[in-house]
Amino acid sequence: MTQTILKIKNRELTYGTMNFEFFSSGIGKILGNAGAEFVIYDQEHSNMTYEQLKTLSLVSNNPLTITRVPALEYHLIAKSLDAGAKGIMCPKIETKEQAEKLVEYSRYRPQGKRGLGLGIAHDYYLKKFDEEKTKGEKISKSKQLSKLKNKLKELNNNIIVIALIETEEGINNCEEILSVPGIDVGWLGHYDLTDSMNIVGDFENKKYWNAVEKFVKACKINNKPAGILDSKIDFIKKKIKKGFTVIGYGHDIAIFQEVFYQGINKLKNI
Repeated sequence: MTQTILKIKNRELTYGTMNFEFFSSGIGKILGNAGAEFVIYDQEHSNMTYEQLKTLSLVSNNPLTITRVPALEYHLIAKSLDAGAKGIMCPKIETKEQAEKLVEYSRYRPQGKRGLGLGIAHDYYLKKFDEEKTKGEKISKSKQLSKLKNKLKELNNNIIVIALIETEEGINNCEEILSVPGIDVGWLGHYDLTDSMNIVGDFENKKYWNAVEKFVKACKINNKPAGILDSKIDFIKKKIKKGFTVIGYGHDIAIFQEVFYQGINKLKNI
């Protein structure tokens, strides 16, 4: 289990960001050197390709490579994990049954039913066990099977599965959703949540904060970390005080625009 996954599961404060536009091969290392412990590469609202995800995962998994898939579909999740992502975020999780499907699609047996694709990108193109040799002699069948079983357990431990809860129905069912074994993180999608509650963008509304309280309580009951993403420091501070521990600071577009805007305006005022 990687250090970042361990921190997240232990509900220690962990910081990262999200990318919608910048997918060049060096961006992970750039963000890692700036202090990011994870990066969520978006596929729901961007045109990111699997080849880009594969390149980013192979170049660096420090920070941890997570991807948000467009929907709860097996082929979308399996292809992303096989490309090398170490974390899956799935949008619009509203029921326990959907959370169970998410785990089923993301994890190998016995936790799930993910198809076996070993020796490919996520496995760093390692040779198959039946081709391995020790001191010039082929490994016994029992040892091969034992190693394979341990490997699948290790691969299950080395990914993180995030349920993105972002609707009123999801909030109503969040305690059941987060009770599902194999769901590692509950993530609050605050903008879509307010939209589903007919109070879009109103983060001072009591109805919104009641939903936040219910979400955080469900995370604590199930010993699952709570995640949030925003560009506003004061907003994030409030969420940390409420108990959020997986913190996404902004996204590439917002951060780039804000820094550029500030710099340009300082130059204009010289």
